[in-house]
Amino acid sequence: MNAATVQLGDGLVVSLLGFGGMALTPVYGDVDPAEALATLHHAVDAGVSFIDTADIYGAGSNEELISRLLRERRHEVQLATKFGLVGNPAAGYSDIRGDAAYVRQSVDHSLQRLGTDTID
Repeated sequence: MNAATVQLGDGLVVSLLGFGGMALTPVYGDVDPAEALATLHHAVDAGVSFIDTADIYGAGSNEELISRLLRERRHEVQLATKFGLVGNPAAGYSDIRGDAAYVRQSVDHSLQRLGTDTID
């Protein structure tokens, strides 16, 4: 472990600075997918090892974008994703769910979009 990382209580080691993926989807304006992927690679090159996303970012497209990074560099990053809001930002959220069935469904869908078998 170096000065740019921290070990969490469960033993997971992450960079002190993480990368939140929301801005790599058209939340604040148009996003070029190639530039977004290059940004992710640059972050990892700079020492960022913690990548955070959510199933609602771009209606899942953010997780799909991050999967492109993970194909090449999964061993270099720790991954977080979130769920719970039902609906979408454009139409509004209709519910918040955390029941076991929804958790399993959300995790399964996120794992598929992320192209990985583990969410750290």
